[in-house]
Amino acid sequence: MSRRDLDYRIQRMLDGKLDPEERESLLGEIDRDPELLELYWDYVVLHGAFDRLSKSTASLADYSDSASESTLVQRRKGQLKWSLLATAAVLALVAVVLQSTLIPPAPPAASLRT
Repeated sequence: MSRRDLDYRIQRMLDGKLDPEERESLLGEIDRDPELLELYWDYVVLHGAFDRLSKSTASLADYSDSASESTLVQRRKGQLKWSLLATAAVLALVAVVLQSTLIPPAPPAASLRT
């Protein structure tokens, strides 16, 4: 079967337009051929993306704004992580300084007399 026929059959299957026998036959071919499996997953990803875009009422400008919003959220998460690490380091340093200045050293447990 030609690549064009396979493309067409995969697209029809993802659109729900193949009858059950054709669907099972195509799935069997996909299971046996790794290249066809890769092609199938490419179409699944594309089909899902087109489906999400067609169901959304947002314009492409809104779609790109949400992508930049996602980038901004990721940056803020990174900044928060570093802020928390810096706060933990400062608290640890304060604890060490307070321990060394406020707690008197313990007397020796044993002493040597000569």
